[in-house]
Amino acid sequence: MGYQIKIPSCVYAGVGSIEEIGTILKQESSKKALVFTDKGVAGAGLLDKLTAVLERTGVEYKVFDGLNPEPAYTDVEKVVEQMNREDGDIIIAIGGGSVMDASKGIAFAYYNDAPIFEYIYGRKQGGQALPILLIATTAGTGSEGNWTAVFTDTDHV
Repeated sequence: MGYQIKIPSCVYAGVGSIEEIGTILKQESSKKALVFTDKGVAGAGLLDKLTAVLERTGVEYKVFDGLNPEPAYTDVEKVVEQMNREDGDIIIAIGGGSVMDASKGIAFAYYNDAPIFEYIYGRKQGGQALPILLIATTAGTGSEGNWTAVFTDTDHV
């Protein structure tokens, strides 16, 4: 038995909730997902559950599994450089708070070309971001239920 929470994002929870990804991707008319995770999630087999749903749905995907714990804004910028060679139309993050936060920054930086710290410190105003789906594999950060993200910055403090 599952349940649904709107805050204003939509949270699906409960056994088998990952199966909802296929329905969501169809609603979003997604053709290619950019999937972000870390080595621990991939090694635990959790990524395999997501890719199986993507394959059944017929959505192409590219996996980036090198996200670091406690991401720095520079980590986000490096990934965006790699990702811009891909033609994705949605981001899916599967992991804990660090993966979800990094993915939020990546979704934003995809369309906004200045260094991300320019937006973080309010020097620039951003525009659109790639749509993002967050799949929490840990309980604790609540990153899946809000739009905020935490990044380490040792260069501008």
